[in-house]
Amino acid sequence: TQRKLTDKTIDDITSIYHAFRNHEKKAIRADGAEITYEDKQGFWKVATLKEIRAKDYNLTPASYVGVAHIEVDVEPFEEKMERLTKQLSNIRKESRRLDESISVQLLKYGWKID
Repeated sequence: TQRKLTDKTIDDITSIYHAFRNHEKKAIRADGAEITYEDKQGFWKVATLKEIRAKDYNLTPASYVGVAHIEVDVEPFEEKMERLTKQLSNIRKESRRLDESISVQLLKYGWKID
């Protein structure tokens, strides 16, 4: 599977790299926000030489970064589907209301939408 990185993801990665390379462990993102480097489980880690020796110089990233924490959805399926279908119904009602409002406004200027 190929994953395309968004501009924000690329900015996050480069900012973290620059924060790591900076002796103060800080950098400025493209959006102007200041970030401080710290290890992030499942994504990146600065391994010490002692840690690398302990792993017999194995440089496989998974040996150090671990697995990202995944939040488990605990909402029961039936409840979730009930909530989501109600939400979808409300969105569709609002969409129809807005469509009608747009049609009325366009009609005022002589434009008709079927």
